[in-house]
Amino acid sequence: MSVDVDIGKIEEEIYSLREKLSELRQKIAAHEEEASKYVSQRDALHARIREIKENNREVLDIIRSIREEARSIRNRLNELFERIKQLREEKAKLREQVTGLRIPNISEEELEKRIQEIDMIIATRPVRPEEERRLFEETKRLTKLLHDIRKKNTVSSRLREITDEMTQIKEEIQQLKEQLNAKKQELDQYRDSYEKIRAQIMEVKEKADKYHQQYIEVNNKIQLLEAERILASSRLVELQDFVRKLKEEQVKSRERMIKERMKMQAIQKLNSGGKLTFEEMKALLEDEQAWELFMRKTSG
Repeated sequence: MSVDVDIGKIEEEIYSLREKLSELRQKIAAHEEEASKYVSQRDALHARIREIKENNREVLDIIRSIREEARSIRNRLNELFERIKQLREEKAKLREQVTGLRIPNISEEELEKRIQEIDMIIATRPVRPEEERRLFEETKRLTKLLHDIRKKNTVSSRLREITDEMTQIKEEIQQLKEQLNAKKQELDQYRDSYEKIRAQIMEVKEKADKYHQQYIEVNNKIQLLEAERILASSRLVELQDFVRKLKEEQVKSRERMIKERMKMQAIQKLNSGGKLTFEEMKALLEDEQAWELFMRKTSG
């Protein structure tokens, strides 16, 4: 490490950083006090809102209960409307299935009886080929007709079920609409009271929100100052560490210079035959060549 660095300038920066950190701590403390004031004011107003609600608990509970009941009725109505939609779609599809079917005025039993008769004729009597073909074609036609009649009867049965279900649903819808209207009338009885309570709460809430916003703004300033404080503190630690190491190096450098002067002084004494002090002998001992010179002088 070089010892030519201007420690004075570095120490000036250290002093400046310490002053800056002191100012930052003061600003942070002032802002924290301000933020605490806003939090207290906000919390006091929130407590006032709770007090208003508690003082009007009975009315608010009644209104809440009526609204929940009305919401439940609306949900049920939506379910029924959706079911009506599904039934109408199913009804239209069923009608499409039997559209164009021409069904004569004959019952399933009559058709089944005629088909059985034909089968019996073919099975028990000798018939000419052309007669057999005619009977086969008749069986085929009657079988298709029987299928169409059964299909129409099945569709008609389902259509009657759908009509019955839709009638029941429409009756329930009418009842639910009447219930919903009754709930609206109940709410109207409490509307004035509710609006007064709501106005009180909103007035207090606006003030509380204002204090909360002021708290957020001040807290943001604190965060910025904290970031600045951390940077300044890191820089201060860095400079202090640098100065400490630099001073340690300077001390070591001065010690080396002193030892070097003492060694040169000891060598001069040896050359002139002078007597060495303990410190001078110690300085020579740390230098191998100088110590060899000392040993030659003393042994000679």
